[in-house]
Amino acid sequence: RATSNMNTPLELLQELSQLHSHGAKERRIFLNRLPADLSDLAKIKPPCESTVIGTSSNHRSYTLPDNVQRAEDILTAIASVFPKVQHLHRFRVVSTLRKYWSAMHLWMSYMVKTYIESGLPYDSDDDSIGIRMLRTVLVLCSELLSTGVIRIQELESTPGAADMVVRVQIYGLCVHPSARLLDLMINGWNDIWFHVHRDTLNNISIPASTALIKVLTCLCQKRPLTIRYRDLSQWLFVWSMGTETSQMLLQQSIKRRSVYFVTHTLTRIGKNIKNIESTKRLQNIINDLNVVDTWKYAVRHLCIAFDYGGYDTIVFSLEMGLLSALWYFSQVCGDCLLAGHTVDELYGTIVEKIAAASMYRIVLKTLQKVLRKHPLRDATSQSDQVQKHSDPIWKKFEEVMRVRTMFTEELLLVEPKVCADPKCNSPSVSKLFRCSACQMTYYCSRPCQKSHRSEHRDPCYSRVAERKEGVPRSADSRDLNSLLALISHELRNRQDEVSYQDAYKHTSP
Repeated sequence: RATSNMNTPLELLQELSQLHSHGAKERRIFLNRLPADLSDLAKIKPPCESTVIGTSSNHRSYTLPDNVQRAEDILTAIASVFPKVQHLHRFRVVSTLRKYWSAMHLWMSYMVKTYIESGLPYDSDDDSIGIRMLRTVLVLCSELLSTGVIRIQELESTPGAADMVVRVQIYGLCVHPSARLLDLMINGWNDIWFHVHRDTLNNISIPASTALIKVLTCLCQKRPLTIRYRDLSQWLFVWSMGTETSQMLLQQSIKRRSVYFVTHTLTRIGKNIKNIESTKRLQNIINDLNVVDTWKYAVRHLCIAFDYGGYDTIVFSLEMGLLSALWYFSQVCGDCLLAGHTVDELYGTIVEKIAAASMYRIVLKTLQKVLRKHPLRDATSQSDQVQKHSDPIWKKFEEVMRVRTMFTEELLLVEPKVCADPKCNSPSVSKLFRCSACQMTYYCSRPCQKSHRSEHRDPCYSRVAERKEGVPRSADSRDLNSLLALISHELRNRQDEVSYQDAYKHTSP
């Protein structure tokens, strides 16, 4: 029986670092010496946490201390050989790993705080110590979670273990993990995501979110012949789950133009569908589950961004051609059997959100411009083409747009005053001047804007500061007045509902 006491420290390091490159004989050696190696790992204590290295020292030329190098080699050997262990010997390995889980967690936490987090954000061609340790800890955590070696009980009983696992998996997205490793991460997140991830994601660092946006940028901007929809779909799944859970991560993503890159992905798929004339090739694209999953998770992220960012994000996506891409995709997938997908998650929900946001004048004006162009111009003018779908989503969208446009034209005749200057006595006009700084205050003329400048200065500065911080813009008084007028028009012929609401208002405490 080979033990660590029979070898010198240098021989131990060399042997452990080379185990993953050999065959079954070395794997048996690994199984035999695993208890002794983990026992040695438990005896080695990490250095003081105050000795965190800087980014400049996190380079491959940096020499690690002997105890840190030894612990890294032991964890690297486990991460490399454990996935190849046969099920016949898996029980013995599992019991040993669970026994020394506290020691493994202690060293992995030290590596994350000292070497991994100090190197964020990483470059794609970087070869630093932080990336090397990140890959080791990421593989080890994912394998232990996916095989059931580490369960929820171990995560809850070890303080800081769940937080460490979540941060490692989030950081792992920055180094382009393999498809198999992404599958292991996703399978683990389906079980413990909402159980332990919310607090960790709310406290994610800005460098980590910046690194994630870099990965999204690289994946979305690849050329059509080199783009891998499998990687993009898995990454967008993780990203949509993260932004749905963490409001801070969602705010950082919107601030760093995630809406632009995700919308760019959807419009690219829509253009591919538009330009393909062969029916067989078109069916191959739609039947590719990776493409459909990419579309679904991108739409989910946009729905979350629309709910948080308001009509600013909706207008931005519409100007990039989002509605046309949704129309092209709906025309193709309407007659296809997409297993595990529904119309609502593919395009129904986001179309309804856009239709609901048309109550804002800025969204309605953008939609009117989009609907006057091909292909939506022909689609909205041919009612029989819309009615051939089994779902009434586009038909309802066309009806909402028709009603909203009619109400808006009526409101232009009796529109409430929208000039921000309280001293203005001019009648309502259709052409308005908007403040170029805050972009939320409107005037009927330049003299009104000059006379109101002193009163508008402080609110304008605060709105500009909020916009730089990523805070969504609230509806201004002009849109609120339009909304109230629209609601009164739409409820004009529903006296029973109005009476019920009025009675409920007086009877409720």
